[in-house]
Amino acid sequence: MNQTNGKYDDIINLPHHQSARRPHMSLYHRAAQFVPFAALVGYDEMVRDAADTLTMDKRVILDEDEKRTLDKRIQALMQDSDQGQKVKVCYFDDSANELGGAYVSYIGIIKKIESYPTRLVMMDGKEIFAEDILNIEEDIDQKSGGKSLK
Repeated sequence: MNQTNGKYDDIINLPHHQSARRPHMSLYHRAAQFVPFAALVGYDEMVRDAADTLTMDKRVILDEDEKRTLDKRIQALMQDSDQGQKVKVCYFDDSANELGGAYVSYIGIIKKIESYPTRLVMMDGKEIFAEDILNIEEDIDQKSGGKSLK
């Protein structure tokens, strides 16, 4: 039996007051009142923008000779009457990772080549735009078809 003579003994066991006019606030909303404020307004957005700028364009810039060689390869593929040629294409894929894309290799069979905008349409429906292509290798061994190699 613990006997205390405190100054709050008369109110310590009374029920908690609930307002009749206002709804009871959830614990989530009560806790939100005590979340620290953002001392540096816009800092998080600035950090994201800086990261986007650093990783925004990882594309390799081809020199004029490389562009000509690639253009000749695409033209040669367009000239082929048999569009079912298997190729390995190294191209820039914006969705390859969340940091702004990456170069990936893709092996597949060409269904057709559309001229404007120039793009390879593969048998499995994949479309690869010419501006994203770094390299095309022809006469690929028939071991795999339509696979993306990352």
